[in-house]
Amino acid sequence: MHVHMHDMHLRDLDLNLLVVFDSLLEERSVSAAAKRLGLSQSATSHALQRLRAQFDDPLFVRVKSGMVPTPRAEQIAAPLRRGMNELNEAVRGGAAFDPRTSRRTFRIATVDYPQLSIIPKLMRQWTKIAPRVTLEFVPLAPNAELALESGAIDLIVDACCYDGPGLMRQKLFDETYASATRRDHPKVKRKMDLDLFLALPHVVVAPGGERGGLVHSVLDAMGLERHVQLTVPNFVGATWIAAHTDMVITAPRAILTAAQKRLPLRIHTTPLELPEVSVHQTWHSRYQGDDAHIWLRRMIGKSCKPGH
Repeated sequence: MHVHMHDMHLRDLDLNLLVVFDSLLEERSVSAAAKRLGLSQSATSHALQRLRAQFDDPLFVRVKSGMVPTPRAEQIAAPLRRGMNELNEAVRGGAAFDPRTSRRTFRIATVDYPQLSIIPKLMRQWTKIAPRVTLEFVPLAPNAELALESGAIDLIVDACCYDGPGLMRQKLFDETYASATRRDHPKVKRKMDLDLFLALPHVVVAPGGERGGLVHSVLDAMGLERHVQLTVPNFVGATWIAAHTDMVITAPRAILTAAQKRLPLRIHTTPLELPEVSVHQTWHSRYQGDDAHIWLRRMIGKSCKPGH
């Protein structure tokens, strides 16, 4: 009598069968899987029969080239392999992380600006030395510190400084700000003075819809105010809008320089004394000594150095 999946529990399953399943998935051949596992072909065939009975599915069917997994086998393959990799690392007592073979997934919370300045350089190396390691950039949500603590994310990369119990931080780079308008702006020629800066409509980036920001704080201290006509959640959209309207954008110079290569933008020195902004990566101390996390932080740091 077959055991249907909704009736199956982990206690009912011989975990050694999962090792056989993984080898069959990799080799697509009973004889090749048997050789890989150091088992006889008959023992491997018997294990496959038990797997089919437990999952109530053929799992693998014969074709001219060997064996192919059924949709059910493909469905369970990825989560099973992730679990086996993590279990294997736990059993081996925290074996050294090997990016060449690891299938680990890292999640980094950030706004789009660090993504634009970091990801292209990072991925040029990443795909060569860590072909199976997955990197997920996710939106920077409120209370991101709690997500670090719970392990829901591995890193925060942002210009804000996050403080709290157990949080650790490393400065990646300093960034200066500049302003930009469309190249054929009717009111802006080569230089932008403060009066013109205040008279122009502004497009402002606020990832979480928040008000304020660096420029607002500096102007507020001077008793001045600009006209914020539009607020958008990311720099990609803001630079595109500035290039096709009469609005001005003030943003990290690296973003404007990159955007200028594909958009009709003219970059100006902002007529304000804006301080440099430091971009940091922040993590929780529970991962301070984790080999994989150390490797991730080094990769992020390396991609932020000039010349990389």
